[in-house]
Amino acid sequence: MTCSYMQVGMADEEELEVPPGEGDEEPEGSVEEKEEEVEEQEEEDPGPTEEELIQMELRELGIPSEEDLLSGYPFPVVKDPSSDDTGRDAYRAKAKEFDFFMFPINSVTTLFDLKVLNLQHSGLGDKGAIALAECLKVNNTITELTLIDNWITTKGGHALLDAIRMNTYITKLDLSENRLGYRAGQVSGDAELGVILHNLLKNESKCKQLKTISLRANHIGDKDMDKTCDALSGNTWLHHIDLSYNELGPLSGKALGAMLAANMDIRSINLEWNQLRGQGTFSVINEGMMDNNTISKISLAWNGAEDKAGEAFGSIVSKNGALEEVDLSHNRIGEKGALKIAEGLVQNQSLRRFSLSFNPLSDAGCAAVIVAIRETQNTQLCYVDIKNADAGPKAHQELLATKVAKPNVEIAVPRSLLIPQETIVEPDPPA
Repeated sequence: MTCSYMQVGMADEEELEVPPGEGDEEPEGSVEEKEEEVEEQEEEDPGPTEEELIQMELRELGIPSEEDLLSGYPFPVVKDPSSDDTGRDAYRAKAKEFDFFMFPINSVTTLFDLKVLNLQHSGLGDKGAIALAECLKVNNTITELTLIDNWITTKGGHALLDAIRMNTYITKLDLSENRLGYRAGQVSGDAELGVILHNLLKNESKCKQLKTISLRANHIGDKDMDKTCDALSGNTWLHHIDLSYNELGPLSGKALGAMLAANMDIRSINLEWNQLRGQGTFSVINEGMMDNNTISKISLAWNGAEDKAGEAFGSIVSKNGALEEVDLSHNRIGEKGALKIAEGLVQNQSLRRFSLSFNPLSDAGCAAVIVAIRETQNTQLCYVDIKNADAGPKAHQELLATKVAKPNVEIAVPRSLLIPQETIVEPDPPA
């Protein structure tokens, strides 16, 4: 019994033995190996730390960390418009401040690196002038600025001229055909053109390189010129000024006369097509030119000058050694004024071009002027205009003799004086 039991037990044990490689599979790797794999995965993608999360939030708010500052600021920097010395950024930045505007941007800013900036007929208006003023505060290239016909009033002119007052590069400024004068619209206080020009032209200004300014056709009146002339009286750097086609009356003539008597630096002044009338032109000539020996060119055409002004000019031109070009055309100077002018022309030594056209000089007055051309010792004289000045037979005879004596002097006369008298057929008297 015992043997059989042991045999049976051994048989059971034999049945329970499993050959190597057979039966249930053992799990891959040990527990330690699995833990190491998990740690490696965690090391590969640890995720942002708390400090990094804070830095990310700061970046989103635009606040740089110390590390950012040390490595170079990585965020977009807002550029200071004044750092662009062409003025483009300043012009654009000012334009963006306006809720609405219609003045040009790109077509204008592309020209800001030119020395001669011509923006005539560009439609700038006051807002464009204000934007351009910001450009001129930093631009160091533009030396000549033309802004003809841009409908600029004192609002835009105030900003523009205030910027030019501090500019040290612009030498020539043309603001013709705008609306800067008070007669273009009622303005007062610091916005008046007279106040603005006074600030621009006084010697405290930095723009002493500015030599030429044109304010032609700007509706400038007596009120504007009073303060302007006050500043010009002490100005020592402006050489050329154009005030033509404005509305300057006799009061302006008086102010201009006093200014020209005090100023010894202006070389040329254009006052044509104003309303100076007889007394105003007399003041400019008699008071302003009597002791002035620096002006070489002056125009008083279309001002209603009369014999009184003509006589004053005759007295002055006889001893003035600076005048080279004078225009007194389209006035009311008659025979009396013409005779006095002729006396002065004989003694003058500097005049080159002189116009008395469209004045009622009379035949005797024209003849006297032509004789003066023939007798003068002035070798500079090259052109005299007496067209439409009521010249007649006497002037014709003097013209023939003068053309022989002074062939180099061009005398502009009516075509009738150039026709030989013998070819003129007198009409038969009526029956």
